[in-house]
Amino acid sequence: MEFIYPDYLRPKKGLTQLTQQKIIGFNLIRETMEDIYTKVQPEINFCNFDFTNQNNINIANNIKTLITKPTGHEDICCLSVCLYGTYTEKDCGINCTNSEKKEAYYSDWDFNSNPIDIDNNDFRKIERYPLYFNVSRILNVDRKIMIQNENDDEYVEKKLEIHFIHKPTQINYWHFEFRVFIDKQEISKPILSSNKRLDKGIKTFMKTELLACIDWQKDSVKFKL
Repeated sequence: MEFIYPDYLRPKKGLTQLTQQKIIGFNLIRETMEDIYTKVQPEINFCNFDFTNQNNINIANNIKTLITKPTGHEDICCLSVCLYGTYTEKDCGINCTNSEKKEAYYSDWDFNSNPIDIDNNDFRKIERYPLYFNVSRILNVDRKIMIQNENDDEYVEKKLEIHFIHKPTQINYWHFEFRVFIDKQEISKPILSSNKRLDKGIKTFMKTELLACIDWQKDSVKFKL
C-alpha cells in the first residue's frame, strides 16, 4: 500500500514562525527507536530519582542514550523535536528513502515561498516511538553547570539555558530544534569540536536534564494555531 505523506504536516504560505513563549505549556515529541514508556513505570519521577540504585542508573543511562537516537550521533545542541498538536505520535517514523532528495526535503522552509513538491514514493513508515518533553519544565529550571577548563584542571560555574527554535523544513512545519546557551552564548558544533571537555560536560548535563523533563503522564493538551 502506498504511503501518502500527510498534507497537514507541510508548511503553507501564511504560516508564521512560532515563538518559544507561544509553546509554553505544551509538549515536544522526540522520536526514539524504542518505546521508553514500556521500560519505565509511569510513577517514576526523574526529578527526584535515586541514582544510587544500580538498576535505576542502568534505566536512566539507557533512556539518555535513546534520547540522542536515531540521529546516529550525539548532536545534543540541535536535537530535533516536533510540537505536539497537529503533529502527533502517529506521525513518528515517517522516513525519506530517496537519498538524492533527502537533503532538499529536510532543508529549511523560509516562511515565504511554497514548499517543494513531494513524491509519496520517496517516503515510508518505519518503527519509531514518541518521547514527550514538557516545555515549561525545561524552561523553568535554573541550571548551573561546572565546566572544566580546556587547558587546566580548574572548574568554573556557567549558566546553561535551553531554547527551542522553530525550524520548519520543506515537509514539516512543526519541526523545532533544541539550542543550548552558556552565559548567553549559543553553543554550536564547531565550539564543541574545539573543546572536548566542554563537549563532554554539556552532553552529560543535558541528557540528565532532559531525563527530568520527560512527560511520563503524556497528558499535555494539543497545541492549536
